[in-house]
Amino acid sequence: LFLMIKEQKNAALQVKRSIKSIEHAIEAIYKHLTLNSKGRLIYVGAGTSARIGVQDGVELFPTFNWPKERLDFIIAGGVDALLNAIENDLNILLCFGEPFEIREKKKHLEYISNQIQLALRKIKKEKIHKLTLAYEPIWAIGSGLTATKDQIEE
Repeated sequence: LFLMIKEQKNAALQVKRSIKSIEHAIEAIYKHLTLNSKGRLIYVGAGTSARIGVQDGVELFPTFNWPKERLDFIIAGGVDALLNAIENDLNILLCFGEPFEIREKKKHLEYISNQIQLALRKIKKEKIHKLTLAYEPIWAIGSGLTATKDQIEE
């Protein structure tokens, strides 16, 4: 939980540092959509980002009276992927990694092995060929540290 709180704080600080750029982008989008009556907002995403985009987009109708014909979505895997991503014949990306404390104790291989084994139980055998494994050490996220080639190849 502390790592999650730390990363949320870091994300908020990055947004704060970028606030002028974000404001500029919002103003440019607003100006374009105001001056172009056929301009559209298009949400693009996959997985969770697509689902959040859809949730955000559908709120535009009741909240801002946004015309439905000026909203669109591009969703990896199509509309079916909103509820059934793995079954929609999408590739499966399994990200795994360990916190710094686990690596320091030299327990990272056991930790990662458990992560992968638990995830594999949820994937149907006929979908294994769609699986890609991606090592993303938790300790490297937002820390400025990166895994070495040797650490990745472990």
